[in-house]
Amino acid sequence: MPTLLNDIVPPTWKHLRNSLAAADLVTLEDCARREHDLLDLDEINEQTIQALKEHCFKQGIPWGDMRAEIQRLAEHIKNRHPRVSDGDLLSVATVLFWENCDTSLTDDPLF
Repeated sequence: MPTLLNDIVPPTWKHLRNSLAAADLVTLEDCARREHDLLDLDEINEQTIQALKEHCFKQGIPWGDMRAEIQRLAEHIKNRHPRVSDGDLLSVATVLFWENCDTSLTDDPLF
């Protein structure tokens, strides 16, 4: 039975839930597939790097802390859904991070 993301993402994270719905991401498997579509930071071009840096700047996240922010999100999800594997958690957190470019995850009251 697939793990539904709505079972993992707390109800108070409304912007994440809305983003998941808009992106048609329903299960962990959906997130894992989406993560494969994300560009590897080591292989992307300068224009994309600049866009990512601007995104981090707008969110108040230091460029070097981006992966740490994803890890932190994964840990918060793990606390609420401990049976999910670490690999799946990182997939979910990575996708949630990039799906929420317009909203700072660190503004969430649970952080």
